[in-house]
Amino acid sequence: KALDRKVWLPSGGSLVIDHTEAMTVIDVNTGKFTGQGGNLEETVTRNNLEAAEEIVRQLRLRDIGGIIVVDFIDMVLESNRDLVLRRLLECLGRDRTKHQVAEVTSLGLVQMTRKRIGQGLLDTFSEPCDCCNGRGVKVHLEPVDPPSGDGNGSRRRRPTGPIPGAPPAGAPVPGAPSAEPADNEDSAETSAESPQTPDSAADDSSMTDDAAERAAETAAGDPGDEVD
Repeated sequence: KALDRKVWLPSGGSLVIDHTEAMTVIDVNTGKFTGQGGNLEETVTRNNLEAAEEIVRQLRLRDIGGIIVVDFIDMVLESNRDLVLRRLLECLGRDRTKHQVAEVTSLGLVQMTRKRIGQGLLDTFSEPCDCCNGRGVKVHLEPVDPPSGDGNGSRRRRPTGPIPGAPPAGAPVPGAPSAEPADNEDSAETSAESPQTPDSAADDSSMTDDAAERAAETAAGDPGDEVD
């Protein structure tokens, strides 16, 4: 637990400790601590007082040195900010390592320095990750989807190329009108515009009879040719 990023406070609040190249940042959160009586200022002050004691304990336990920035929860009253700062100085008085604490800023930040003696607990029992080189994230060459809501925080890479199940380029879209029904309609309209009359039907039948007679004469032959 001495190497965990999040440290839980006895009342339900938490500390988040992050190490950067230039400094160590400690963030104070209320977490599950809601207090009693419904007074937000009192709840925040009690959580900050408890966090000030735990911060000093973690500094000594993890042997954290260098520049340290503590982000306490914002307090409205100036007296409460002074109370938290006095509690922090009181707890640091038991630390033999040389330190220096600045005043609380308007944003609730406390800047302090602590002499670096050794490597620190985290540097002694850890090494940079081979996958991310100690950055904490894996960088992809393509955009990734946001974390899914299944609770594990996994991220999926967006697929590239054609969409699965999509029709190929140039394929007809289902439900779109085609050109063939239009041609059929045009031929139907043409036949409807030129209907067949009774006179033309009679002419066609007479032409058929004449052609049949000529075919019969040709098959029978000429009688005069046979006598000669």
